[in-house]
Amino acid sequence: LVLRLVIQRMCASELTSVLVALALGLVPFRGLAEINLGAIAVGGSDLLIGSAFLVWLFGTGRTTQARIHPYVFGLLMFAVWLALTVVVAGEPEAVAKEVMKWLQICVCLVILSDVLRSDHSRRVTMWVIAVSVVLQSVLGLIQTAAQFGPAGFVVGGVLRAFGTFDQPNPYGGYLGLHLPFLLAGAIFSNGSRRRWFAVLWVLVMVAMVASRSRGAWVGLGVSSLVVMFESGQRTGMWSRVTLGISGATVLAVAAVGLTGVFRKIFPADVGRVMMGEHPVADVVRDRAMDNFAIAERVAHWSAGWEMFLSNPIMGVGAGNFDAAYRPYALHPFDQPLGHAHNVFLNFGAETGVGMFLFLSLMVWACWLAIAGVRGSRDTGLEWMCIGSLGGLAALIAQNLVDSLFVSGMGLVFALLVAVSVIGGRAVGYGPQVVEVP
Repeated sequence: LVLRLVIQRMCASELTSVLVALALGLVPFRGLAEINLGAIAVGGSDLLIGSAFLVWLFGTGRTTQARIHPYVFGLLMFAVWLALTVVVAGEPEAVAKEVMKWLQICVCLVILSDVLRSDHSRRVTMWVIAVSVVLQSVLGLIQTAAQFGPAGFVVGGVLRAFGTFDQPNPYGGYLGLHLPFLLAGAIFSNGSRRRWFAVLWVLVMVAMVASRSRGAWVGLGVSSLVVMFESGQRTGMWSRVTLGISGATVLAVAAVGLTGVFRKIFPADVGRVMMGEHPVADVVRDRAMDNFAIAERVAHWSAGWEMFLSNPIMGVGAGNFDAAYRPYALHPFDQPLGHAHNVFLNFGAETGVGMFLFLSLMVWACWLAIAGVRGSRDTGLEWMCIGSLGGLAALIAQNLVDSLFVSGMGLVFALLVAVSVIGGRAVGYGPQVVEVP
C-alpha cells in the first residue's frame, strides 16, 4: 500500500525503462558490492530489477496493456523443475539460488518485452549498456597492459584481462554477447555513426581477445558469421564477405587437417576415447601436463556426464555440481570449478531431464530470434534483432565449453530474447501472446 501511494504519481514506463537499463548496465559490476544472504548474493542489478518490477506493477501512466509472451511460461516451468530437484540436493540453499536466478530472468524478460517497445526506452537501454561495455573493455586492456591482476591469470607472461569479473572467461563472454550489436550497428548505420560503431567494435573485440578465453573466441567467430549472413540480405557486399570468410575457414581447416595439426592437438588416445575405446581417466591423467586447460575441461565434462547417467531423472540438485563432484572426479582434477564447463552437461548433471527442458528453451529462443529478424526487416529494429540473433549464437557456442549463466548474465539473455520478441511483433511474426491488463 505504501509503495503504491509513493509511486502512483510517477510515469511507470519512463521510470521502469531507466531502472531496468541501469540494472543491465550494472551486471558486470555486481561483484563490487554484493550483500550475502546465506547462499544467495544480492547485487545492485538485483535491487534495480526488483525496483523496476514494483514500478512496472504499481506505477501509473501506462498507455497500453502489458503483454506476457509464452516464453516466460516456459522459463517458469524450467524454474519449477529446478525447485523440485531440492528433494535430491545435498545443499538446498544452492537450489534456491538457481531458482531465484531464473525467476529473475522471467521478471526481466516481462519488463523488457514491455518497455522496449518505446524508441526512447531502447535508446536509454542501449546507451547505458554501451557505456558499461566500453568501461569494461578499457579496464580489461589496462589490466593486461599494466599486468595488474592475480598471478594465476598470467599466461605466457601476459595477464589475461578480466575486468570486474572473478575470471577471464565470463569477462570475455560478457563482451562477446554485445559484440554482435556493434557489428550490426556498423553495417546498418551510415557516416560518422558507422565509424563510431566500427571503432567501438574494434575496442571491445581487442579487449575480448585479451581475455584469452578460447570459448569467447569461438563465440565471436560464430556470432560474426551469423550477423554478416543475416545482414547480407540487405547489402550485397557483406554477403560476399561472409562467403569469402566461410570459404577461407573451410580451406584453413582442410589445410591443417592434411598437415597433421589435428593429430598433434588430438592424439590417438583422445580419438579412441571419443569412440568409447579408451578410459577417459587415463587420458586426463596422461594429458594433464600437456594441455592443462583442455584436460581439466575433459575431466569436468566426464564428471558431469557420469552424474547425469547416475541420476538421469532429477540429477544431483540444481546448483549442486560442486557438492556432488568428488565421487566423480578424475585425478589430478579433484577440485570442482563451479560447473561442468558445458552448460548442457551441467544441467543434465544437476537437473536430469531438466537438460532437455533447457535445450528446448535455447531452440525456442533461436526460433524467436530468427522470427524477430524476419519481422523487423526494413525497420529501425532490424539491426538490433540481427545483433540479438548473433548474441544468442555467441551464447550457445561459448556455453558448449563454459557457462555464461553466471555473474548476473542471465539478464543479458533476457535482453536478447526480449529484443527478438519485440522484433517478431513488428509485423505479426512470433506466437500469440497473453494480454494482461
